[in-house]
Amino acid sequence: MSNPTPSTPDPTTPSHPAHTLLLRAHSPQKATQIFTDKIAHKPLLLSTSTEHTTTNKRSLRRHIRQHKNRYALKHARPKPLSAKEKRALGLYTLRPEECKYGVYVGLSRLWRRYILEVLGYLDREGGVVKGRVGSPVAVSGAGALIASADFHGMEVEVVRCCEGARVGVRGIVVRETRSTVTVVCDEREDKRRRKRGGGGKRGDEGGVPEADEGQDKVRMILKKGTVFRVVVDLPTVDEVAEGKVDEGIQAGANGARGSSAVGSNTKRQLIFELHGDQLEIRPIERATKKFKWKSKDYL
Repeated sequence: MSNPTPSTPDPTTPSHPAHTLLLRAHSPQKATQIFTDKIAHKPLLLSTSTEHTTTNKRSLRRHIRQHKNRYALKHARPKPLSAKEKRALGLYTLRPEECKYGVYVGLSRLWRRYILEVLGYLDREGGVVKGRVGSPVAVSGAGALIASADFHGMEVEVVRCCEGARVGVRGIVVRETRSTVTVVCDEREDKRRRKRGGGGKRGDEGGVPEADEGQDKVRMILKKGTVFRVVVDLPTVDEVAEGKVDEGIQAGANGARGSSAVGSNTKRQLIFELHGDQLEIRPIERATKKFKWKSKDYL
């Protein structure tokens, strides 16, 4: 028994509904060509294009937005800490072991060299400016420089204050704010002041630790209604000639003031008073402020 041979389909006989429709509008050859090119050999796309769907557009926008946020966060300036965060971190808290007068003597010595450079007595290399040692200091020229200088490390003495217990307090400035100045006082000097009758009971001072008996004390002084006196020893001619300017600055920081024999070696001091009412400015703002001469009623 022989197997039947499969019949070959007639190419002109349409086997697809689309081919049948094309035969109605075109010739058999043209319809077959269109059907083969447009329908039979058309690639089958299993998924739609990813760049035209709404979901992928949303993902693309989210990716771009996240990239911009990462770039901005990486190149943005750090945000300064708020006052609450500074208090929580304890950035400006003075610990009892840090409230020692001897710790800040070196800072006071550094400040004396700094103020001599500001006033033009020393250059940036630490050398003495020629012709400046014996010249007088004019208030009109030095007043604005001193008012805009940095006070951290300056040794001050309160000569006038609305609170009588603060008069006579002497110490090194360790902190300055808009309206207060915090100084570390030598306990020995404070005892001598109390023996002279100038001391009083210390009040509560926020942010300043209480000092035990025998320890150096930290005093917070309001700028308003307070006059501070500052004494700076100027280098003498003999110190300049012998190269002992650093020794003179160190002696001034240790309180060894005075004058020697009359002549070129006479110790000259620059004594000036700072009125706290005129300095109720943040230190960073005071450094760039242009001070003008004005008459005040209370002076």
